[in-house]
Amino acid sequence: QLFFRRELSERVGWFIGLRWIAVGVALAGIAAAHFARLELPLAPIIVVIACIGIYNIAFSLICRHLRRYSDDREKLFEICAHGQIVCDLSALFALIYLTGGFYSPLVLFILFHIILAGILLDPIYAFIYSVLAISGLAMLGFWPLDFSGHATPATVEAPGQRFLHIVILATVLLVTAFLVTTIKRSLRVKGRTLLVFCKELEAANLKLTALYDMVRQMAMCTEYQALMDSATRNTARI
Repeated sequence: QLFFRRELSERVGWFIGLRWIAVGVALAGIAAAHFARLELPLAPIIVVIACIGIYNIAFSLICRHLRRYSDDREKLFEICAHGQIVCDLSALFALIYLTGGFYSPLVLFILFHIILAGILLDPIYAFIYSVLAISGLAMLGFWPLDFSGHATPATVEAPGQRFLHIVILATVLLVTAFLVTTIKRSLRVKGRTLLVFCKELEAANLKLTALYDMVRQMAMCTEYQALMDSATRNTARI
């Protein structure tokens, strides 16, 4: 359990560092879109990215305080992980809405957060976040207008086609959550089995060491009583 608690605290901090990379990539993408004269609402996108940077600073300070407070506060780090995933999904859906809605290439990044939820948190939360993401995608799929008030690309398709695309994305998200949580459970079971095996191996090593000491001392004993005393002491160790 201590290993998994430390893993959670380390991964939450790693998540913060990765988010700074994402902010840098997003700003580079905005610059590229500006020079390519793409029709994107750059100002709202910059606002969303600025919000990501602000809450990332906040989470960085919170995690630093939690580590100073105690590395074994699993519940606090778990709440921090939930907060980060909720904020990231909210910001991601805002960017998806601003960059094409249902057909935005940023939709793929939802998988990243489902995988992280499956790894860092209790397996049920991977499915909860998957269902929330599916609900958000369904809303985007049937939302008629984009940020500027124009019809979204999704409205060009027939409702049946949109529904099929939503079903496909929902299947991908749920299957991803299932695979990640299944692998996580398997690794944890194997980890616990390995830990038990290591403890048994350590106990066997102690017994072998005691047996070796007993044989060595018996070889050095010349009196019968000393031999019996040494055998009794080492037998108790074994």
